[in-house]
Amino acid sequence: VNRVLREPMGRDQVRGVFTGLRALALEPGRSPSENTREYRFHREPGVTNFVSVCGGKLTTARALAEKLLNELNVRGLSSRGLPLPGGRIQGPWEAFVAVASEEAIEDFRVPRDVAERVARTYGSCWREVLEPILERPALAELLPGTPALLAAEVDFAIRHEMALTAEDFLLRRSGRNWLAAYTWHEAAPAITEIFGQAFGWSAEQRGGALEALRHATALPPQSR
Repeated sequence: VNRVLREPMGRDQVRGVFTGLRALALEPGRSPSENTREYRFHREPGVTNFVSVCGGKLTTARALAEKLLNELNVRGLSSRGLPLPGGRIQGPWEAFVAVASEEAIEDFRVPRDVAERVARTYGSCWREVLEPILERPALAELLPGTPALLAAEVDFAIRHEMALTAEDFLLRRSGRNWLAAYTWHEAAPAITEIFGQAFGWSAEQRGGALEALRHATALPPQSR
């Protein structure tokens, strides 16, 4: 970054970083940059009823799955017209958000900015996120240090999105770590506590989970 900034940044100004790895199908004799970005299906010789998918990405996941079913001669299972989770919406998107936000404010007494963000994030599943608040009012609380993020969303990730650890929610469900990673150190104890209650963790397990979460969101050592 400092190669293009007039005033160089210091490490103490960094609030969050992330890197990613993309799984690519290895092509003998080619460098990583030359390997195809397309996915491949691989059958291991001598192994029946097992197909490995190499490569692929979220934006092509549905097309990939349909092609794999065709490769396996599975018929009648097309998902082309099946809405994704939260996608069962009638009418214009902005009209849906407006109506859902008003209902969330009326039914669950959440702030307007929270109601709108939940509607935009979870689509037609927004009510499933907020309904547990009626029996557990503490889920309506904002996670410390985070902008408009509810404890109910951690609970939803556990109940409906197969989140098993605190970093599952932070790094793989919420998406907030990419936008405001520096806020999570303050929220970490609350997130860990929700997981601990859901899974019956001991005090020692909760402490270990909290340490794992802090480690997962820590800034890496300064490169030399």
